[in-house]
Amino acid sequence: MSASEAGTWMQYSKRFKPDNKVFREYLSWLWKVCVRPILVEGNFGVQQSKQDLPSVWWIGTGLASSMPFHAAGHHSPQSEENVFNRAISSYAPSIKALVYARERSLKRDVIIESLLLVTMRKTPPDLPSLDGVEHEKKAILKSIHTYLKTQLLDHPNADTSGLVFHKDDSDYISGLMTVQAVSGLKLERSRIAYISACSIPTDTTVKLRDEAIHIMSGFQVAGFAHVIGFLWHSVDRVCVKVAKRFYESLFRGEDTKVEDIDVAMAFHESVPAVRVAYRNQPLIWAQFVHYGA
Repeated sequence: MSASEAGTWMQYSKRFKPDNKVFREYLSWLWKVCVRPILVEGNFGVQQSKQDLPSVWWIGTGLASSMPFHAAGHHSPQSEENVFNRAISSYAPSIKALVYARERSLKRDVIIESLLLVTMRKTPPDLPSLDGVEHEKKAILKSIHTYLKTQLLDHPNADTSGLVFHKDDSDYISGLMTVQAVSGLKLERSRIAYISACSIPTDTTVKLRDEAIHIMSGFQVAGFAHVIGFLWHSVDRVCVKVAKRFYESLFRGEDTKVEDIDVAMAFHESVPAVRVAYRNQPLIWAQFVHYGA
């Protein structure tokens, strides 16, 4: 880590220390009043092996739609009173959306042959730069198999990529592709969408949380059986670690046949790996979520 990176990390840690304390209390409260009773009723006990973990889908309504049920609990090194030790968590905006995603997943070929990696470090003037993008791209490319057909798009515009980038190739002017436009896409062979955004300013957290949920839902409607996203901002180095671990877990073998449980399991392994290192700072690891079948 460079001196500047270390300085940035220390500033971030100090700035969020009080909020992390409050958030840890919130996760404990959420575990006590909501999540633990549900898991006990469903007979979700502590599992010693990750392979034995059952799956659970969280569907919240109203204010509960943005609650981090997957991160509820106590996260001290010795504690088993948390969701990570009892279930593989996924989310869905509604039961109808979950059924739709599972039906589409069952109908398609599960062989993953190609990957589209889109990066945008430099953003429009009114938005913060995503300085960790290059590090995340390199980490992903090292984690995937060389026989996967990989297409790289750097700073493409919305028309060529179908994502949120800039209006043309000569100026970094915001070219917004709305959630409605994403939802209208019919991507019959799409399977996994990994949406990563780091270093988002703190004053956008509440607004971003609602937008992120709609974005993930939009990609599901477009045809993706699985969407990896976030509920609020994080920091670059954490995003890199989560993405790297996810792709390493997903493609750990030589077989590119990927079942739904493989995606959920790969994601379940990627977040706890960061959680172990930053147990007292849940605001930088509890926002990563999996929406899907």
